[in-house]
Order: sequence, then structure tokens, then C-alpha cells
Amino acid sequence: MPVPDAPATATPHSEPPVDRVYLAACAVFLFLLPVSTALSGIGMAVMVIVAFLAWPKFSSTLWPVVRSPIMWTALAWLAWCALTLAWSGDPGQGLDELGAARHLLVPLLLWPLLAERRLLVAALLGGVFIQNLVQFAHALGLLEAGAHGADGRTGGWLHPIQTGAFCGAALCWHLAWIVHERSRWRWLALIPALAAFAGLLLTGSRGPWLATLIAVPLELVIIIARRPGRRRFALVLAGAGVLAASVGGSIARGMIAQRLQSAADEYRGAIEREEFGTSVGLRIGLWTWAWDAFRARPVTGHGAGSFRALMIEQPAYQRAAARDPALAKEYIQRDHAHSTYLHLLACTGVIGAGLFIAFMVQALIAAWRLPLRYPLDEAVFPALILWMIVVQFDALHLNGHMFGLLCFLVALALPGAAGRPPRYDAPPPAPPPGSAPALVDSSGPDRHVRQPQRPSIIGDLP
Repeated sequence: MPVPDAPATATPHSEPPVDRVYLAACAVFLFLLPVSTALSGIGMAVMVIVAFLAWPKFSSTLWPVVRSPIMWTALAWLAWCALTLAWSGDPGQGLDELGAARHLLVPLLLWPLLAERRLLVAALLGGVFIQNLVQFAHALGLLEAGAHGADGRTGGWLHPIQTGAFCGAALCWHLAWIVHERSRWRWLALIPALAAFAGLLLTGSRGPWLATLIAVPLELVIIIARRPGRRRFALVLAGAGVLAASVGGSIARGMIAQRLQSAADEYRGAIEREEFGTSVGLRIGLWTWAWDAFRARPVTGHGAGSFRALMIEQPAYQRAAARDPALAKEYIQRDHAHSTYLHLLACTGVIGAGLFIAFMVQALIAAWRLPLRYPLDEAVFPALILWMIVVQFDALHLNGHMFGLLCFLVALALPGAAGRPPRYDAPPPAPPPGSAPALVDSSGPDRHVRQPQRPSIIGDLP
């Protein structure tokens, strides 16, 4: 399957040099994004301040982003959500929900730096690895697990479903590196990849498990279809992955079986006896009430921030509250529908949900059309698929970490729709004296010049 290139717009000789302080600020933000809520907030504030100071250096390069349909669709979605505050039952909560949308600045801020996207991805993966180490410390009892460590699960310093999503996305990037990297550095990726896999299991979060089971095999299928030169190795790696998953599943068999059995029991309890005080039961109740609210006002929704008031009016919730008022108040009452899609349908109607889905579909198309100059680009499409699956199980578009991950993926995908950022298509550096001459790799549609003797520790094709 050919991979069409977006129209080139780069003019290397007139492009400004990379601002190293700005690059460092963006890398620090991405490193902190999967680590800590407070620290990632500070990191984003510093990144915005540094971007403001460096604005004269790169503002002339932003026109492709400004005119991109992806960003206009995202802004239209945000504007519609803000407009729904006019008829919201809780405008204050609605404003709070819109806070995560500040990460829509990320594609704009990262655009001048996408030539350094290997370093930016490495920074995010470094943060995921740190979070995995925190998970291991919790699992071994070296650190107190805290609020997110119940029932033998741990998400480190984040909620398990958030950490699980980051681990799944990290596995997509590690897989792309291992498949395409041909130097001795390839196998170093196994260390953080195994840590991400173990971290994913430790979260005990079924949504990220399912999403990873779909996204990672999908990535292998895409590599096999698009990269004939790497087909055999990808098939071998697929077999090794099945073996590793079997070993990991055997080690964590007790927790996996318990989580699956509890899901089945909780589902039956919610359907047959209206038991909403469990993880699955709560979702069944919230999804049902969100759908009923959407059907009552399908076009415009009830307004951003209105979900709690809508939920309280539902007869099934009122019956549950009559049986156990404390449980209803402390656990069942929520500000969101535990599903991005159903939450948007209930609060912003088919207009808001449609705009958001259009935003994600445009990002998927852009990711598919990436020129795939570097192997890490190949992980963007499956990572977006993973994100779209995970958010069915929680309203993660309201969370800064998860919406930040989405916006980072959109930033990486933008060259597939908006043309090339500065230096994006710069040729690789000349080989050092005495090294083998550069060769042309014609193993697939992604032909490029490569240097077989130049190892890379970030993911460049050697």
C-alpha cells in the first residue's frame, strides 16, 4: 500500500535554527506529562512562557498549523462546548471541564520542533519509564501505593487507567523502534518495552488492556503490509510477542482472572439488580443515564458540566440512592459519564460529539499519510487508535494527562495534513570519513537514504 506524501512546504535554507532552550522546555513538559499532575502543569506553564519569549524566532513557520483543518475542527469543538455553558445546569463545572483543552496549544507549540520529534518522543517515553519504576516500587512495598493502589492494582502516581494508556502508547513506539532499528542499539528498547508491558499489567485496567491488544497487533499488520523489507522480522517479532504475552499472562494469571471474573459478576449485578457500587456496575449505570439524557436533547445537549444534575434525576439512580444514600453520594455520583463519547453526547449533543469525532478522524487520516521518514512515526496511527478505544471506558478528554497525550499525537500527525515543519525533510548528515557510503533503501514505499554504520539511540533509521 503506497503512503502518499503531504505537499512539501519546507524551505531549508530560510528556516530559523532550533532554539535549544525552547526544545528543552518542550521535552521537559513531555517527560513530566505521564509522571505527575502538578509537575506536568508546571512544565506546561514553563513551556508556554519560553514559547512566548521565543515567538519572534518561529512565528513565521506556524501558518500551516493555523490553516490546518484539524486545528480548525478542534477549535470549533471547543467553541461549541463553551457555547453550551449558556444552557448548562452547572456552568462552573463546565468551565472546569474545558480546562484540559489548554493542551490544544501543544500542536502549535511543537510544530517548529517536529524535526526533533525523536527527542520529544524519547522524553515522553522516559516519563513513562519513571512511572513504571514507581509502579514497581508500589508493587514491592517500597513506596506506599496511596489512593490509586487498591486491590493489588497500581498506576504509580496517576490513576491506573491513565498509566495503562501511557504504557500502551509506549509499547507502540517501542515496537516501531525494535522493528526498524538495525543497529546494536535496537535491543536496548526491550528494557523500557518490558517495563511498559509490566506496568500495563500492574494497572489492572481492562480498558487499556483491550486497547493495547488491538493497537499493537494492528501496528504489526500495518508494518507487514507497508514495509516488505521488514516483513520477516515483524512476523518473528509477532511470534515473540505472543510468547511474551503468554509468559506475562501466566505470571499475572491470578489478577487477570480475578479482574475478568469480577467484570462479569459486576455486569450481571448492574443489569439484574441495579447494583451500581462496583467498577463495571457504575459504568453500566452512567452509560445508561448518559444515553437517556442524550435522547432527551440530542442536538444541542444539556450543556457542559450538567452531567451530575442529569444523573441525579434518573429513576434508577434515585432507587439506588434510596437503598444506600452514603454509597450513592460518595461513589455513584459523578461529574462525567465514564465515557468520552457518551459524556459528549449527553452534554454537548450530536454537534459537540460529532465535532470531536471529526477531529480524531482527521488526526487518524493525517497519521496514516505521514511520510514515515523515521520509524517512530509509524507508531502514531496505532497510538491514536489506542487512545480512541481507552476513552470509551472513562471521560479522559477531561483529564489533562490524557488530552495532552492526544494533542501530542496530533502534533506528530500534523505533517501528514499540513505540510512539512521547519527542517522536517532535512537530509541526514553526511557519513563520517572512512565509513561505508550511504545506501538507498528500496525495501518499500518509504525509500530514504540510510547509513548502515551510524547507530542511533533515539530511533533514526541507520
